[in-house]
Amino acid sequence: MRIFPRAGSTLIEVLIYIAMLAAILFSTVLVFYQIVRSYNHNRSIIEVEEEANFVMRKIAWILTGASRVNVPAPNTNSSTLSIDKFNYSGNPIVVSLESGNATIKKGTGEPVILNSQNVSIANLLFEHFPSSTASPESVGITLSVVSRIADTTVSNSTTLKSTVYLRK
Repeated sequence: MRIFPRAGSTLIEVLIYIAMLAAILFSTVLVFYQIVRSYNHNRSIIEVEEEANFVMRKIAWILTGASRVNVPAPNTNSSTLSIDKFNYSGNPIVVSLESGNATIKKGTGEPVILNSQNVSIANLLFEHFPSSTASPESVGITLSVVSRIADTTVSNSTTLKSTVYLRK
């Protein structure tokens, strides 16, 4: 029988508890870091997709009601699209690629950037298909968008292709 009961923990027990607590804290921080990193990566992917869809829809809307395609010439392609619309005072409407941005210019006005500052337009290509007996006049669009947000693991990008048929 002991006269003095055991009143505390030994030094080895304390070191084991500290090591277990450190391992739990390290794991928690690591999981939190992975969650934040995954969130930022997914946000970048979504932003690239949304911007690409917005620019593509805007170009398709511009082509709605087009009476004439000025640039590119039939059976050629260009990074600039110039069209005239029926009964529109802001002719011509010009969509082009300038310094990584898609821009729209109405008549003699100043160009307006279509995409946000978080993405860059890597490629914008228009191809003019003249009308034939099999199909009406159309414009093929190829759009490549890249994230400007620095992520060292993956470069988020997307490429969309579409053909818009002109009604006359």
